[in-house]
Amino acid sequence: MQNTQEVSITRQEWVLYSHFVPGALFTETHTEPRGERSLEEIARGMRLDPTAYAFRLEEIITTTVMVDGQSVHLVSQPKKSPLTYVGGTLYTIEELQAQHAEKTTMIENMDSLGAVRVIRVRTGHWLPFRESDQFLAEPVDDSKQEDLSEPTRKEMMQ
Repeated sequence: MQNTQEVSITRQEWVLYSHFVPGALFTETHTEPRGERSLEEIARGMRLDPTAYAFRLEEIITTTVMVDGQSVHLVSQPKKSPLTYVGGTLYTIEELQAQHAEKTTMIENMDSLGAVRVIRVRTGHWLPFRESDQFLAEPVDDSKQEDLSEPTRKEMMQ
């Protein structure tokens, strides 16, 4: 029997997106490599998908070991970041009672579970906002920004 001959280790970071699909029993997800994107770049990219409301990063370490001439691949459990919501509105129980008093069941559930906040995500549904969760404001679409620069003399003359 031969000893281990070579070992290679790779780290991959993935973005796991959460999607709300009306009528689905569970939240839909899809995963793609993070690459060099910042959290803000990931959030801006979510603008293109109206069903996406949150993401988390998952780091996976893959190790390949050559044993007796055979490649053996070992994959770690994902190391998960907190859930990051993009856009939506955060509410405390007090704000929910004041602004959405009709949500009595949700308010009672929050109170009984000791939940501090909920979020109405950008797709319109409500979820608990846990202490470890993060929030990023909805990114602004730069291509739709109004031009607020001063008009030129030529433009004023027209």
